[in-house]
Amino acid sequence: MLIKKLYFTINIIFYSLLFNFIILIFDCIFQITFGFNLLGYPVLNDPTQILTSFFNDEKKLGSYIVRLLPFFLAITHYLKLDKYTIYILIISTVLVFLASERVALFLFLFIFISSIFILKNKTSLIIIIISTLILLLSIDESRFKKYSIHTLKQIGILDASWNQSFGKLRYFSKEHEDLALTALIISKDKMLTGNGIKNFHLACSLLKIDQKKNNIDYLSFFQRNNKLSCSTHPHNTYLQILSEIGLFGFLFILSFFIKIFYSNIIILFKGNFNNIRIASYFANLGIIINLFPIIPSGSFFNNWMSLMWFYPLGFWLYLNLLYKKI
Repeated sequence: MLIKKLYFTINIIFYSLLFNFIILIFDCIFQITFGFNLLGYPVLNDPTQILTSFFNDEKKLGSYIVRLLPFFLAITHYLKLDKYTIYILIISTVLVFLASERVALFLFLFIFISSIFILKNKTSLIIIIISTLILLLSIDESRFKKYSIHTLKQIGILDASWNQSFGKLRYFSKEHEDLALTALIISKDKMLTGNGIKNFHLACSLLKIDQKKNNIDYLSFFQRNNKLSCSTHPHNTYLQILSEIGLFGFLFILSFFIKIFYSNIIILFKGNFNNIRIASYFANLGIIINLFPIIPSGSFFNNWMSLMWFYPLGFWLYLNLLYKKI
């Protein structure tokens, strides 16, 4: 009886997510056509048109889709509804592209490339998704520039005059690099225990006061013209954990990431991809993208990120129990 209820619940989640993705793409098409969505929320311009759908002025559409996608694909294969995979990926491609979030696009491409190793009909999948992306890029020049030229300028490969400038490579952008280096300075004095959960802004503010009072440039030894930058979090999961929880929390999360990454490599090497193994692979992939080390991220302790984190976690634990039995 319990298994029947569980199977019914997972079916409900699958069709809820399917309806969710479909209504989002319909709403985005409506928003880009009329300049506002079904609830009247306008398109954002920063500097390209950014579609946010029901998120209004919060740029979370791309992140929302890409962080739910592995969970969605895991459920799809657990229920043996493989025929929906290509449609889910096409819808996700369009939504992530229109959201104009570069981190979300990077994570989507990572999911897509990882999927190729384990899914059937690889050739068809590659042709369809790549063709969809090329078509979207060719008809939307502003987004093409944001995803390519603007990104290359931010990370320092191109300078303002579009010349190559490899001498000033940045971590994603100067703003992100300022925050990252600030987090390292903050974590230096309390390396083991950290400064406390959600205390990054407080610790940064105190550091700025101390810098001004004692006339010390804490970032001078990096020799990169960086400055202390205060925000609610350093926009990187590992640096946030290091500065707020300390080395023990950092090592725990890093070890967990390595374990899950290794588990997926083992699944690939074992082969014999039945539905449970494919579902486990995608569930692991959901954790991997949430803990990806080198990219900017939201706050680890934010309610929004916690939802993306913990909602699929129960299903991941269930799949791990099943995987060990096969």
